[in-house]
Amino acid sequence: MRKVKSPEIYHAKEIMKFKSNSDLKKYYEKMWNKKGYSGYIENGINISKIYDRKRKKAALNFLNPKKEEIILDAGCGNGKISIKVSKKCRKVYGVDISKNAFKKVMKINPKKIEFIQTELEKLPFENNFFDKILCIETLEHVINPERVLKEFYRVLKSSGTLIITYPTKAIVERIYEFLVPKKKFIISEHLTNYSYSQLKNKLEVTKFKIIQKKGLFFYIPFQAWFRHTAFGTKKMVGLETSIDKFMFNQNGVALIAKKEN
Repeated sequence: MRKVKSPEIYHAKEIMKFKSNSDLKKYYEKMWNKKGYSGYIENGINISKIYDRKRKKAALNFLNPKKEEIILDAGCGNGKISIKVSKKCRKVYGVDISKNAFKKVMKINPKKIEFIQTELEKLPFENNFFDKILCIETLEHVINPERVLKEFYRVLKSSGTLIITYPTKAIVERIYEFLVPKKKFIISEHLTNYSYSQLKNKLEVTKFKIIQKKGLFFYIPFQAWFRHTAFGTKKMVGLETSIDKFMFNQNGVALIAKKEN
């Protein structure tokens, strides 16, 4: 893994560059062996965890698991979502590049779940195996997202659906970067940074058709301008949440994409 330092990064001291999935695996094994994924912390408040609830709720609502379905949780992390989904379907396969990520949950031997350490670019499943695939905030962490989407297409049944959440840039972020060009809003572990239109194009090229979507509003860089004011981080989080309804400012998306033959 090569780390490229940059003085122009906002909310990230360095951008991470991985030469191979072997490097990526080593990084996440080490991370999960310590304390897991901590997320982005501002003034002692874990912003990532606050908005993690929102995107997971949206994704699970879209997933709507049925008792006869076999579901893939791609990039399952600690396995908590896999366990939740397994209560409503036939079986869940949770896959992640890091075995340490789901090591703890495997000790309780959860029913109807099988955890597998693997690269998403090389899924160890037959063609047309899954009814649905759930991919929450994972696509931006892989080296080859195009290859991952092709694998999703391969292992999905002909009538299968793919549920994705992905952090996209909101208009306010673009305005901020235009006004303050030396301050880039970048999360170092995000290896890709697609706009919604770019993500849509990637899906369409892989023969997925988006049939439903929901914008999600997360943390914005303007918050840094107010964090030392009377608002404070907690109040700013509340304010940002309250303006979720404004479609133009969504910087995350949850979507359902159907496999086309």
